[in-house]
Amino acid sequence: MIKVITYGTFDLFHEGHYRLLQRAKALGDYLIVGVTTEAYDKARGKLNVVDSLVTRIENVKKAGFADEIIIEESPGQKFNDIKRLGIDIFTVGSDWVGTFDYLSDYCKVVYLERTKNISSTMLREQNSRIQRIGIIGTGRIAERFIPEAKLVSGVSTQGVYNPHTDSALQFAAKWEINAYTKLEDFFSVVDIVYIASPHETHYAYIKLALEYGKHVLCEKPMVLEKDKAEELFQYAKEQGLKGVTTETGAGQWGTALSMACAYLDLDCKVYMVKCSYEQKPFRREVMRTYGASVTPSPSEMTEVGRQILAAHPGTTGSLGCAISEAVEAATHMEGYRYVLGSVLNQVLLHQSIIGVEAKLALDKYGVKPDIIIGCAGGGSNLGGLISPFMGEKLRGEADYRFIAVEPASCPSMTRGVFAYDFCDTGMVCPLSKMYTLGSGFIPSS
Repeated sequence: MIKVITYGTFDLFHEGHYRLLQRAKALGDYLIVGVTTEAYDKARGKLNVVDSLVTRIENVKKAGFADEIIIEESPGQKFNDIKRLGIDIFTVGSDWVGTFDYLSDYCKVVYLERTKNISSTMLREQNSRIQRIGIIGTGRIAERFIPEAKLVSGVSTQGVYNPHTDSALQFAAKWEINAYTKLEDFFSVVDIVYIASPHETHYAYIKLALEYGKHVLCEKPMVLEKDKAEELFQYAKEQGLKGVTTETGAGQWGTALSMACAYLDLDCKVYMVKCSYEQKPFRREVMRTYGASVTPSPSEMTEVGRQILAAHPGTTGSLGCAISEAVEAATHMEGYRYVLGSVLNQVLLHQSIIGVEAKLALDKYGVKPDIIIGCAGGGSNLGGLISPFMGEKLRGEADYRFIAVEPASCPSMTRGVFAYDFCDTGMVCPLSKMYTLGSGFIPSS
């Protein structure tokens, strides 16, 4: 008897799933289907699953091809299942070509052609508003963007534009998206434009995207000249940008953003961790001096804040709570955008100014440190401080010792686990791999 096994989420069960199971069954005599758990999907960053595990199992069963259904709970399970169940053939869809070749040492690996023009993502788009992303550029950064975007709920990569048509066509074919040769056609089918083109082209692409009324994500540097940056910010403001929201812990990031917004004449709403709000009154007043509104988090001003307070009466908050409130506020106010200050890796780009200024000052006076110590909460201060020094160490130019100091009340690096988790208590931000005590963790009062 030839045993066949396949795995999948099987969310919003559709014709493509049916055909894949039908062809998998035809490969042998006995078909085993592994269905992923919600926990496993979240752990690998798949946030947009709609159906429950029970519903997905029932749909696979109703298709009539599975002789046995098992639950997939971890990434290493496939290998163990193949050995334990005596599998002869492992099969999945052609969108995974090459990924599971390592299993060919234990059984035959078959990639089945996927059914075109039907997918769970397309069905989700019919049921809820999916933000369509278009990419300008086809280099290595753009190559890394698409796999990451697939893990984010509510977005779908629609197409790519490159003035060099051959590059656009090759990129589109590889990632199974559309290629566009005219910018007007490209802008007509996307909501968000991600710019990963050469630096000197950023200004023109950003301005054009704003003129078409699109949201813009741009790789650093945004532009190469200060006056062009000011022009684009002003243009974005004229297009409806009223202000930004953010979170802050001890207050450094909130102060910096408040100052920047004052220069750009933008409103700034800061959600400050309640314990810091109460312990550091001068920092919150500096933010208010720059014109920002500062709210202790969690608060009664947002739905997620009210939920946290109901579950944890009297809590003094956490950075995760503040992030959730700031995100909700931005999504519920017309003309506002959320600006992240810590936790996710991209913040290290602007936080590196801390380390750059520190190094310039030390170089000016001929001082070379042996040990560099940084406080670590969300990680932005520590990462920003050590960035230029770490560069020297990695290049073999110096041998600094780096020490991170974190609060005993929130020991994520010393007592947490390194795993995918939500960046905020309300679980609205993307999953990220980090040292975590759990997204629901709130330090004791």
